[in-house]
Amino acid sequence: MDHRLAATRVLKPTVAAFALLAAGAVRAQTDTAEVSFSVGDDDRVRIEVPSSTDRYHVLYYQSDPQNAATERAVAIHMGKAGQLELSEPMRVGSGGVYRVATYSTAAPADTDRDGTDDLAELARGGVQLRAPLNPASTLDGDGNAFTLSRGALAVPDFATFQELSESRSAGSGYDAKFFILDAHDPKKAHLIFMAIDYDRVDLINHWTFWTEVLKRPLRLLFDESVLRGDFSYHPGVLSPADTIGTFVYEYTLAYKPAFKQAALAHEVLTASMPFLRNNLVYKPSYVAVDRYNEEKALYDASRIPVYLRTDLS
Repeated sequence: MDHRLAATRVLKPTVAAFALLAAGAVRAQTDTAEVSFSVGDDDRVRIEVPSSTDRYHVLYYQSDPQNAATERAVAIHMGKAGQLELSEPMRVGSGGVYRVATYSTAAPADTDRDGTDDLAELARGGVQLRAPLNPASTLDGDGNAFTLSRGALAVPDFATFQELSESRSAGSGYDAKFFILDAHDPKKAHLIFMAIDYDRVDLINHWTFWTEVLKRPLRLLFDESVLRGDFSYHPGVLSPADTIGTFVYEYTLAYKPAFKQAALAHEVLTASMPFLRNNLVYKPSYVAVDRYNEEKALYDASRIPVYLRTDLS
């Protein structure tokens, strides 16, 4: 079963806006009568599909309806008896389309094409390894599976984020770090979160994680296909969803990615943090602000919320 639905960006939807969605913005390749589409107060999509306990559903978003290469899996939902509401961590886009692919649990797909099927990935022992939308290897440079004391491929909930990161100070939020590798390739881009511990004397950073945990040559760390950054949780900052509490990330050092790469990186991050609710924002660093300003129109028309330093003060 495969449903394709047009997405429209609706800020603070009204009854009239929902009527418009129902009348003109929903279309399906097969039977639309069983599908409903709406946008919540947090600007995230709500798609209701028929389901059962022997199925699961993969939600895709295609930013350009005329270009199949822009489609990415954005969420996975296990089935249940009756109707099931699907959503994703990011807000809806303007002009893109959603697709729902439904699979039998007896014949699961390998959505991220890493050689392990979706359900096998979701059944892994550590939550930090349950990453059906992230094709990164589960093993570090020593051939050991990642543990939360070293790194992660997925952050399924806030408790995992807290364990992976470290509190800056009482009540001030948390910090963590990440790598996105093959960041130019939509089919291969993958994510590794690194553990951080401010209590260590030899504070681990991107360089030491890269060489000591991943066991990769330092020269490759500066390749343009590798993005490294920091993200933090700000408990008192209003999110794009008008909720209190915002996750903010920025790229380190001289990274100033072009919009196309930044858009891919944002979707890679959110797909591995399914607990997000339109509350992850990109903050251009000092060196990236000029490039952001040059491409601001692209960001404004996209699904990537951007906060500048003044928005966090």
